[in-house]
Amino acid sequence: MTVVFTVQFILLAGGLLWKGSQVARRPRDLPLWAVVGTLAAGLIGWFITTYAGGRTSQPSITPSTQMFWLGRVFNPFLMVFGIAVFYILASNTRVKPRLLTHTAFLLAALTLGTVLALTAPPGPAPNHTYPIYLTSFTYAGTTMFVVVVMLTRRYAQAAAPRLRHGLYIAGIGAGLISAACLVQVVLFLLRWLKVFTLPASASGVLGLLPLIGGLIFVIGLLYPATMMRAAAVRAWYQHGRDYRRLAPLSDALYAAYPELALSRVPSAAPAPQTDETPSAHRVADTGWSRVSPFGINRRRYRRIIEIRDALVKISPYLGDNPPTDPTALAERLRDALARRSRGEEPHNETVSPLALPDQGGTRAEVDALLALSDAMARTAPKGDR
Repeated sequence: MTVVFTVQFILLAGGLLWKGSQVARRPRDLPLWAVVGTLAAGLIGWFITTYAGGRTSQPSITPSTQMFWLGRVFNPFLMVFGIAVFYILASNTRVKPRLLTHTAFLLAALTLGTVLALTAPPGPAPNHTYPIYLTSFTYAGTTMFVVVVMLTRRYAQAAAPRLRHGLYIAGIGAGLISAACLVQVVLFLLRWLKVFTLPASASGVLGLLPLIGGLIFVIGLLYPATMMRAAAVRAWYQHGRDYRRLAPLSDALYAAYPELALSRVPSAAPAPQTDETPSAHRVADTGWSRVSPFGINRRRYRRIIEIRDALVKISPYLGDNPPTDPTALAERLRDALARRSRGEEPHNETVSPLALPDQGGTRAEVDALLALSDAMARTAPKGDR
């Protein structure tokens, strides 16, 4: 159980820091506040359970074990609070009075049952602690079962794909908690009535199920944002790769048309103007702009624009009907750049589209430029490779 408790803390604390930083930037995002409230409630419950000795055997009610039982009392409250905050705010709908009345009734029942159990005269240990278990676990199991229904029936089916998958994962965790809690209730009753006692080894496994369910539930809460970050990382890697692959084509065109180089780079300071490089009109990139997701995306987009502008300029030197094959076009383009550098006049003033796909969107256009750039790298003289 120690490993599970540790993983729980890492997920809860890490998720709370991550989503809390986002809330600081977007304080009006109610669904984000819902996730933060749920994670905060879970983390408080984790501290209460750990400080109260929740990983140890259940003691009898004595003055020295009050903190343990306070943890047992507050954890169901915290769990219900987190779930309620998540669904009330994430759905962004007005809570009906009937729902508020129902929730208040359940909380009052939990409070009354726990107070009666705590104040009951001690019986043969540990039987007098069973009413607390029966009250809290019944409430917890019923609540999590309702959560499962809400996840799968009301919210998940109408949600976006990432959120839907996250809600289904959270629903699995809630269902596991619900099943384990309700089984615990039955076992407590049987043991209280001295009908059946579960072996210690099986009892430990059963006690582990709610913890695992809690882990799965937290993973479900964090799943949509995690998948968005994973998609951003994939895009960052792809854009960086595109930027580097476009270098052979862009360098050749910059040498011919340095004035077309865009002069703005995010978070960059102007570089000293010199005539030693074809990109003298550009500014120096900072280290962060070379690796940040926004910097990589903007650098790639800027390079594509610069290449397109230069291809429009050089197209009259290629004559009519330029080839569409990347290798043949690269050879013609290299020849056109050489003739222009010698001061020769273009064949005509007609602008021809170069490296443009017949159909497709932005990705197809980028792929066409990448194919041309790869061909430029393959056909470059040995000394320039």
